[in-house]
Amino acid sequence: MKTTLPNYSNALASSRSITTPQPPARQPRFVPETEAMRHCERGRLLLHGGQYERALQQFEQALAWQPHAIAGWCGRAEALACLDRHAAALSSVEQAQALSTVVDTQIWLQKAVLLIWLERYEEALYCCTLILHRHPDHVQAWLFQGVALHRLGRYGAARRSYHRVTALTQPQQSRPFRRAGHEQKPHRAVG
Repeated sequence: MKTTLPNYSNALASSRSITTPQPPARQPRFVPETEAMRHCERGRLLLHGGQYERALQQFEQALAWQPHAIAGWCGRAEALACLDRHAAALSSVEQAQALSTVVDTQIWLQKAVLLIWLERYEEALYCCTLILHRHPDHVQAWLFQGVALHRLGRYGAARRSYHRVTALTQPQQSRPFRRAGHEQKPHRAVG
């Protein structure tokens, strides 16, 4: 009787592949700050493209990665405002304010606009006054101060705010020169 030996060559080859260590597959390493920034950038692009719901989703994903990201809260507020969800937008702005260690002019301005939408004009006026106290030539603060004053029925003060906007936005060449308290018109080129 002839005895045949089993063929172990296939088993031997497969056992080598099992025991041979393979380098682990490289897993991407996610850094929360980087992921939050990436979602904020996508959100801003979607906002500018008029895709407000998708932008809101991006800002909320950014906040899921980094809940203390001021840019995420401000972006979320802007997306909500574009969706006419002003009360929720105001809550997001207030969250950004709570996280900010400095008085951020843009956050206060965003809050003023939202307060105007919510017909809370005195509070909006306070926001604009705070900005103007720190930055007396802030055109948008003067403009929204005028809007708040107008809605409060303080038409003379509103008109003065609007005049200030006009004075600040005129091209520098067309503004009258002031010297020693007298107005002088700019010289015109002859020829």
